[in-house]
Amino acid sequence: GMSTRPTPDMVKQALFNILSERVMNCEFCDLFAGTGNVAFEALSRGATHAVLVENSKNAIDVIKKNCS
Repeated sequence: GMSTRPTPDMVKQALFNILSERVMNCEFCDLFAGTGNVAFEALSRGATHAVLVENSKNAIDVIKKNCS
């Protein structure tokens, strides 16, 4: 819905261009996780663990769905 807005691909690409090799083998914390797409991207780029923090029940449901 409108309460959960995924991070745009352009922003996500810029973030991971800045972080570059620091993501590999790191523990990643995604505050205000929303859909979880930033944490999932970190995991796909080699992070060993991700913690997602979100207080919206609807967003948590979306994260669980996206995780599966």
